[in-house]
Amino acid sequence: MDKAESTLYKTSTLPLAVCLSLIYPLKSIEKGSDRNLVFVFEETKDLLDSIELYWNKQLQVEPQSFFSRMRELKARLYEQV
Repeated sequence: MDKAESTLYKTSTLPLAVCLSLIYPLKSIEKGSDRNLVFVFEETKDLLDSIELYWNKQLQVEPQSFFSRMRELKARLYEQV
């Protein structure tokens, strides 16, 4: 699949975005509807598997990395507001 045809996965759920960004590159943060900001990742089978693990409460991440990344993402959010 070439880059022009790549499918994007978008979420406004901050904890999910934090977990995913520890594993996969965050492509961008976009303004969504209702003043929400949306985190954008390239959609892959591995990413979708990780999302399923997250919602099934089975995805494991290192806690200090999680909170450090959450601070980073919140800083990026405040820059865009």
